[in-house]
Amino acid sequence: MKQVDDFFNNLTEPNKSFLLALKHIVQQHCPQLSLSIKYGLPFFTINGKLFCYFWTYKKLNHQPYISFMDGHRMQHTVLLQEKRARAKIFLMNPDEDIPVETVKQLLSEAMAFYK
Repeated sequence: MKQVDDFFNNLTEPNKSFLLALKHIVQQHCPQLSLSIKYGLPFFTINGKLFCYFWTYKKLNHQPYISFMDGHRMQHTVLLQEKRARAKIFLMNPDEDIPVETVKQLLSEAMAFYK
């Protein structure tokens, strides 16, 4: 867990607080997920399979997002695929409240692919 803690501690505000709160939401909604650092990013996995990760979007002033690894199978309108083959992302503004209900909907939709 030290690597995970180090990742979040090295972020600058407001992304640090925003992503820590998002981490808490994900862990509360999907307690079966495991969190570790993979490819230098905080990845949630389920049964050894990559589920989602957090990062920031450089094109939009390092706006934080959650990326779903099976996003190409998800239909929610808030998700962006762009040039990604498999993943889709949900961009969020760190200066606004986390859209908790939307995040929970996305998590539930993504979890359906792992049952």
